[in-house]
Amino acid sequence: MFRCISIYGDNESKIFELFPVFKIGKSEKRFFLTSVENGNIVVVKKGNDFSLENQQTKLVIFDLFSTWCPACKMVAPHLSNLQKQYSKDLLVVGVVVEENKADEDVIAFKKRYKANYMVVNSTDQKRNYQNFKLSNELATLVRQPRSFPIPLLIMFKDGKYFTHYIGAVPEEMIESDIKEALKK
Repeated sequence: MFRCISIYGDNESKIFELFPVFKIGKSEKRFFLTSVENGNIVVVKKGNDFSLENQQTKLVIFDLFSTWCPACKMVAPHLSNLQKQYSKDLLVVGVVVEENKADEDVIAFKKRYKANYMVVNSTDQKRNYQNFKLSNELATLVRQPRSFPIPLLIMFKDGKYFTHYIGAVPEEMIESDIKEALKK
């Protein structure tokens, strides 16, 4: 289990001085992601901020995962519980990081492991490998290598990085950070 410092509010500039790798720039990028169960979302990256276009959700957790990963299977029902409990303030977005994974396989994973939140699967050439482009940007933000460990969960509050988790973490730990983020 690994915890990272949170970046938000007035501490942001001080933390960037400590970790200059976080400063990616101020350019804007858009990632067009396709849900496995109808719908699409657009993730907008401005500098180090990640937000969902046309969404007013305070908190977003990106869950970078693979369907074969035991820890990913373990985390899925916990994320579902949190999505349900904090539905007004939280949106969990599962981001598949397996190349050319069939939507049917991802839907089967969702059902079997109770991943009752949005899962996007833009992992093929037809969809321009958008999941990989987004996951690489997110991993870079939290100083992870290109072949980062999974699951990698990254939480944003109002588009700003808040915290992240590597590997399976207890639901209570994530919930504690959700409560902390909603206080501020």
